[in-house]
Amino acid sequence: GVIPKDLEKDRQMINYFLKVRVKNPYIEIAQHGVHHDESDINITNDGLLEGNIKIQKILGVLPVTYIPPYNEISEDSKEEASNFFKVLSGEEGIFKEGEKMVEIGYTVETYDYHDNLEVPVEEVIEKCKNSLDKTNLCVITIHPQDYSTDINNALYLSNEKFAEFKSMLDRLERLDAEFSTFKDLVVCTDFE
Repeated sequence: GVIPKDLEKDRQMINYFLKVRVKNPYIEIAQHGVHHDESDINITNDGLLEGNIKIQKILGVLPVTYIPPYNEISEDSKEEASNFFKVLSGEEGIFKEGEKMVEIGYTVETYDYHDNLEVPVEEVIEKCKNSLDKTNLCVITIHPQDYSTDINNALYLSNEKFAEFKSMLDRLERLDAEFSTFKDLVVCTDFE
């Protein structure tokens, strides 16, 4: 999820995404609000368009997924988002088809920001396994800083945290599930 606010100033992230996006089909760039604050809850067409255009111009990507900051979005803003996106990803446990957009929530997070606690890998794996058994879908919310030595700065990645992240991915792969992006899961003829 890319936050459009000040995106043009973050050269390190821009260079990273431009390199990784070309090489990895499992990377999807989604729009994550515009300002990543409370104003995004009632985001307007103009705000959505402003952020969407910025991502397109700077990263060369047309995002098809919108992630509301803090997973909070008003009903009016959901309707506005359906004018630009085919997927709304946010609220935990939701899977809802709409006329113009599908809502797909997360199954489990790797860090609980409400209680400021790391979610153990074992819990992530168990929740994914249960969700795959029930719905054939598991969505894990991962922020780069979740595997950092400094939760406020994703650049401080420790070897121990990175090993934990790789271990989680290896264990998820053993669940015999297929990894995919939202843009590959959801087909809407209006966006083709």
